[in-house]
Amino acid sequence: MLIGAVLEAASVAVIVPVISIVVDPMSFQENDLIITLFQMSGFQSERTFAVFVMIMLIVAFLLKNV
Repeated sequence: MLIGAVLEAASVAVIVPVISIVVDPMSFQENDLIITLFQMSGFQSERTFAVFVMIMLIVAFLLKNV
């Protein structure tokens, strides 16, 4: 139950940054949190990072409903 609550909070918190990246790729450079996560992740392109984040969002939604 606790894991489900954490995944719920994480998935809700990630929705807005993911949508902003998809809608406006230049917003990637305006959000300090996204820049920090991108630099820490080691991805070479913003597009690859955005795809990874979207996949993680889907996984979080699937896991929280199990």
